[in-house]
Amino acid sequence: MRVSAVFATSRCSTRWRKPNYRSQRIAGKSGGNCSPRTPPPASWCLSRTRSSIASKPATNASQYASKDVAFWEHAQNRREYMLWLQAELALPSLVSLIKLTHSKIQNYGGKTLLNHYSRCWITAVSDTFPELSWRLDVQKPSPPPLIAQQNYWKGLLRHLNLPESLDGLYTVTYRAVVSSGGLPILFLPGNDRMVAKSIMSAFPDHHWDPSLFVAGAPAALWNDKTTKRRFLDRIGKEKFGAESLSSWYRVSGREFRRKGGPNAEGVLAFHNGDLAELLRSVYEDHTWIPWLFSQVPAGFWDGTKFQGISCLPSQTLTIKTIVDSKNVSAYFDWLGKRLGIASVEDWYRVSKADVVSNAGGGLLRRKFGDSVVLACQQIFPKHEWLPWRFKHVPQRWWALPENQRKFLDWCYTQLNMKKMDDWRHVSIQQVVDLGGEALIKNQHNGSLRRALESTYPDHQWSWI
Repeated sequence: MRVSAVFATSRCSTRWRKPNYRSQRIAGKSGGNCSPRTPPPASWCLSRTRSSIASKPATNASQYASKDVAFWEHAQNRREYMLWLQAELALPSLVSLIKLTHSKIQNYGGKTLLNHYSRCWITAVSDTFPELSWRLDVQKPSPPPLIAQQNYWKGLLRHLNLPESLDGLYTVTYRAVVSSGGLPILFLPGNDRMVAKSIMSAFPDHHWDPSLFVAGAPAALWNDKTTKRRFLDRIGKEKFGAESLSSWYRVSGREFRRKGGPNAEGVLAFHNGDLAELLRSVYEDHTWIPWLFSQVPAGFWDGTKFQGISCLPSQTLTIKTIVDSKNVSAYFDWLGKRLGIASVEDWYRVSKADVVSNAGGGLLRRKFGDSVVLACQQIFPKHEWLPWRFKHVPQRWWALPENQRKFLDWCYTQLNMKKMDDWRHVSIQQVVDLGGEALIKNQHNGSLRRALESTYPDHQWSWI
């Protein structure tokens, strides 16, 4: 035992070293552990020696290496060998056997088996396990024939527990094909690494609808208007619950991509990523209002052309405006009809909430400083607008003295006053009813007297 322990110690990768007494003395002075380093135990070295021996092929490899070709003609012998090989190499599945190199197989006693199959290891595995042939036949060096491709797709249906009809292939994903060894089929000429093309080329006589493939239809097929319409009809009902074409207004481009998958990306690519443009091109007989979508195209409110409004270009706009964009004019023309605006004066009762609830919030914020007053002033420039008659005036509008004076002068006329001293008989409520609540409350601390003295400083006021 003493000799074997010494022998194991000498072969151990961690050699014994002479203790460093100087470092131990320093550690001892600082209160550290000063016990000298001892050689590793012999049992540890023996275990390391056993592990290095275990990494080499077991003795069964030499037994298989001595077998002649006749031994491998029996499928049971091949099966036992390959099952042993899988266990010996800790392979996750039998399909992993095809990844073994010739040198590895020969090292584990399979040289004569390779010679029996003319050094085609994949054929050997496929013949031994016919139930895996659908996955293994497409892995052979030569391009898989049509029958091998068809067997692969049918086998994949069984593997994924899908309906065995060919329509079940619509739900096959790219990841499922890759994980089951179908890459060689995807890389065949003409398949362009696409699942849909690979399936359709394997079954050319079947009537396929490219828009149904979950993995994505070939890009060229989206040139067909009928294909796009079938896709939109189906996904509208299944994914978005669209009961009518107007239901598409609430679908955003981001949601369309997320729920529509690769096909949604593919069809949008033909329309610059714009869902509204896609819908207009497919459903040409429907009247689409661009601003009712969740997002208008970039630069839409700055444009001078109608974009997708089929009901207005042939008509004359009722609104004559100084705004450069015809799209802005078309929106307010449409909004006026929607809100029942009969005259210009009716716009006073339109609030910001009315515009926002009718898909005009972005326009109001972008072009008119979030103010209905500024919008009306630019859209109807010939009309003399009184901002205080709106529900809200522009921000900080009352802070300007000239605006305060303009309002009080108008109140003087509306209340039929003859001279300035008549203001003594005017109540705050009368001014508030005429639209001056914000002026009195925010600018003059609720005092009409202060408002008048500040606005008309040259007048000698007498409040007695």
